[in-house]
Amino acid sequence: MPAGLTVVALPTTERAAALPGILGHRGRLQQAVLNLLMNAAEALPQGGEIRLGMDREGEHLRIRVTDNGVGIPKEILPRIFEPFYTARPGGKGTGLGLSVVRQIMDEHEGKVEVESVPGSGSTFTLLIPAESPAVPAVSHGA
Repeated sequence: MPAGLTVVALPTTERAAALPGILGHRGRLQQAVLNLLMNAAEALPQGGEIRLGMDREGEHLRIRVTDNGVGIPKEILPRIFEPFYTARPGGKGTGLGLSVVRQIMDEHEGKVEVESVPGSGSTFTLLIPAESPAVPAVSHGA
């Protein structure tokens, strides 16, 4: 565990019974989810809660990270994905976590969405295109 990082809460995981396959770089996708989990942990008051959920939304795998932390003020929401932007007091953090998440979603032709209510928490949603079912090969002639 990195120095100075305190575990505030362990995430609760919600997983749909059947999830679609996706094509992508496992390490990069893990990095995106980890960045969201770390941001959620930073936003929590003592005794807060983080939920990690995975399900299908149309032709996408949907991964949601929800916390009941401090939330994000409306006026800074448009900037949170900018490289080096941080709203943490005292300039803590590099301001790269969310810009990296957006970059990873762009690499996977997916997207990242955020909903937040100041004082009530935030939900970050990753939408990653599901793998297309294999099309049977057509043979010509015998």
